[in-house]
This record gives sequence, C-alpha cells and structure tokens, in this order.
Amino acid sequence: MSGTRTGISHDVHCKKGWKPGLLQTLDIVGLLSITGFVDAKGLCRLEASTASMQQAFFTSSVNPERAPWRLAAIQRGLCILERKSFSSREVHQRLKRFYGKLHLVTSPANWQWPIYGLDGVDRLERITESFMHGLGQCHGLQVHLLEFAFQPKDVQNALQNANEWSPPPPPAKSNQYQGSFQQLLGVHQLHLEASVQPLMTRHGGVECALFLELRLGQSLTESAWVHVLVWCGLEAFPGDCRGCAEPEEPMSAMQLRLPKGCVCSSLQRVARGSLLQQALTSHGTVRTLLAFEPCKSAAT
Repeated sequence: MSGTRTGISHDVHCKKGWKPGLLQTLDIVGLLSITGFVDAKGLCRLEASTASMQQAFFTSSVNPERAPWRLAAIQRGLCILERKSFSSREVHQRLKRFYGKLHLVTSPANWQWPIYGLDGVDRLERITESFMHGLGQCHGLQVHLLEFAFQPKDVQNALQNANEWSPPPPPAKSNQYQGSFQQLLGVHQLHLEASVQPLMTRHGGVECALFLELRLGQSLTESAWVHVLVWCGLEAFPGDCRGCAEPEEPMSAMQLRLPKGCVCSSLQRVARGSLLQQALTSHGTVRTLLAFEPCKSAAT
C-alpha cells in the first residue's frame, strides 16, 4: 500500500455483519452519503441489490458532491471537484468507470489529490490506462499513483543560487512517502528531489541544469527496473495553487535500471521554461505513476 508519513491504507472494508437486505427499512438516498464505509465490491453489490437501490444511486448523483462513487474515490484520496452540470446517470457512470480503472493502482488515503471536473477524471483515467498498457507483459507489478509536493521557494532558491564554478546548492526535496512499494526490493520509503548540477556543453562551456531525481529510503537489495510516468497539473482556475487540471498527455515516460545498492536515480533533466519547471517553481506539484520490477522477475 502507499502512504504519506503514516502509511494509511486506501482499502476500507464493509463492517462485519453488514447485508444489503438490512437497508430496506432505511432511507436509501440518505444511506448513500456514508458509503465511505463500503469498499468497491461492496458498493457494486449494494447497487445491484434492487432496482430501487440502483435508482437511488442515480438520484444521489444529481448532486456530484453526493455521488456514491465520488465518496468512494475520496476514500482513495482522490477529491473530485465538479462545477459543471451533467445528468445524474452520466455522473454515476463516469465516476463508476473511473473508480474501476483506478482500482488497479494503489494511492494514499491521507493525501488528497484534487481532480478538477469529470474531464479531469477522464484524462487521469487515460493516463493510467496508458501507463498500464506500457507495462506490457510485466504482470503482477504493484503500481503506485503518487503526487509529490515541493516548496516552490526551495526550487527557486536552488536555481537562483547555482553557478558554474561553485558547489551545487542543496537539492529541493518533496514530501516523503512511506509504505510497501516493493517488498522484495525493500522499498518502503521514497521522495523526489530537484537538484541543480553543472554540465559541460558541446562547445566546451559549463552550464547549470535542473534534474528531477528519485531517492529511496534505503539501498535496493537487488537490481531492479523502475517504470515511471511523470506529469504535472495545470492551473484550473485563477489562484489554483495545486495545479488541479489534469493535462491531455503526461510529460515523460521512462524505464530505468537501478543497480543493487542504489538509493538515488536521475529521472529526467527539467528543460528550461518547460511546463515541469513552471510547475516546480509555482505550485510545486509533480504527479507520477511508478512501479518497481526486480530484474530476476523481468528475466523469467
């Protein structure tokens, strides 16, 4: 499972002894406002239990904020913000499909990931599908959906204080995640860093470049591949300090081999003036999908 600091699980199971039949004497629509007590399978059983229950799901979805599948997504740490008007059936179907696709990945429940509108829901769904498709024959990998937060001033200071002839400034660090990211490799803690490093140009000069790096809490117990998809949210409305709008396409995908004992790997160079650099120095949010694959597993 993935987690922030405390490693809270995203799985919330039905209470012991709970049965759909007990709901017949209760207000159905009112009950749907507490579906946080029900996991995905339980919610599907609840919806399919009776025709009146299915209608109650549609009725509750008239207000997107009370839609059962939105409440279920919030339990996964995915906070969907919708201000447009859609039919209750469309809201219900799109959120249910989204939750079904996101069931294939883990995400922290104690870190709220804002998603702006159903269009953002669809884009995040496509980004996730693209990543899963890119894994190809790598069956059984644990895929993690993580949002990393930098302090923009730390990234700005690293860029401003860097020069070609002095030691690199300290890297800017994101929030840290703790959890079971890959049990066999001993990956239980990770974060991102934005560091400035001097590079030799093709003309013989020296320039400073910004790099995005993945840092592990401890060294790998064996060599591994890490599959990573990186993107950043866009401004959804004036004053948006998190980049709530999902982009049409992710920024970069990579597959890196990490040697045994590795604790840090450079993911990519951050191009000057790119959307990623703008995100790091404005709202500071970077989003990723990642999966670790032991090299022994890849060879079999």
